[in-house]
Formats: sequence, C-alpha cells, structure tokens
Amino acid sequence: MATSTRFPLQVFYDGSCSICSREMRVYQRRECADRLIFFDISAPGFNAADHDRSLEDFMKELHVRDATGQYHTGVSAFARIWSAFPESPLYSLL
Repeated sequence: MATSTRFPLQVFYDGSCSICSREMRVYQRRECADRLIFFDISAPGFNAADHDRSLEDFMKELHVRDATGQYHTGVSAFARIWSAFPESPLYSLL
C-alpha cells in the first residue's frame, strides 16, 4: 500500500453504478480528518473537463487525485483510499 499518499484525496466514482455507490458509502461513513473528497461523476453538475480528464476516461475505472495533482487509477486508486484509514487493521493488511 502507498505510504506516501498526500491528502486530501479526490475520489471520482460512478454514482449510477450500484456497486460503486455502495463501496463509496462505506468509505464516506468512515471518512476521517477530511482526507477524502468524493465526486459522483454521474451527477448532473459534474464537468470532467474541470478535472483535466474526459468523462469517458473517468467511466473506465476508479480515479483518485492526490494533493499533488497526480491521478491514480484502478487498484492503485483503492490503495490510496485505504491509506486514509491508518487505524484500520483490515485496510492496513490490504
């Protein structure tokens, strides 16, 4: 898991996907110290261009942008999210 994650993380997920929404709600309930900021890319007001990506890119896989502006996708994105919960034995094992 990434140990050098810079917070806050911007998490871009598809809120129209029931699996994605359910997963993000788990993280939102556990959110700590303003480490995670969530963006539903399916929301009517979301503009992908404001985040230097296309909506098509965002729809392909989970994206996380760290405080340095670097994007992480897929498994790397999840590792960054999990690093927001250092007190969790489950996430630290992952």
